[in-house]
Amino acid sequence: MEIKEAQKKVAAFATERGWEANLPTQRVAHLMREVGRMGEHTMFAEGMTAKQPAHDMEKQIGDIMFSLLQLANRLDISVEAGLNKAMAADSTKYPAEETRKKSMASLKRAATKFNLNPY
Repeated sequence: MEIKEAQKKVAAFATERGWEANLPTQRVAHLMREVGRMGEHTMFAEGMTAKQPAHDMEKQIGDIMFSLLQLANRLDISVEAGLNKAMAADSTKYPAEETRKKSMASLKRAATKFNLNPY
């Protein structure tokens, strides 16, 4: 599914339920809650907590995407255009080769700290 199509699908779904009028703050609060739940999944998967999350990661990512698309719709923002802008800016801000080296060093430090396999 293309991003633009996903935005339209979410808009229709939200409209059918009367959610199109939700305030942006409501959408952001929901988005933050879902991102927090995803954090629980990653912490469990990486052995940082013993608590098994209630929902699977795929569902959490779906919830996050839904909330993000609904927020973009409410603010009349094209997610595709926003993503393109962000990637263009980040390609300059984070040159690939230099950033890759820093990322790998950071991953190794975290793996050592938390006794994880970084690969």
